[in-house]
Amino acid sequence: MRGAVPGDRHPPARGGVTHIAGVLVQSLPAQLPALKARLTKVSGLEIHHTEPDGRIIVTIESASRRAVADSLTALQTLDGVLAASLVYETSDLEPLETP
Repeated sequence: MRGAVPGDRHPPARGGVTHIAGVLVQSLPAQLPALKARLTKVSGLEIHHTEPDGRIIVTIESASRRAVADSLTALQTLDGVLAASLVYETSDLEPLETP
């Protein structure tokens, strides 16, 4: 892994606003299984769909826009990621659930 794992520096806050970003992640098809395994360990990130050609649809949830931006930046540096593009960002007034 070239960069920090996104999501680790910004744990969910109790109360407040939840920020959600939809991201298209692109990888080489041969690197898809290893990248998916790495992504499943990222706090606040959920994989929603994958394509055999290397495209992965994920969401990033966090307590602030800054944390989402930091996670997206870190995601772009993971081994196996060719590109990570922000598709949408929204905010929800409901607080993040805590485990």
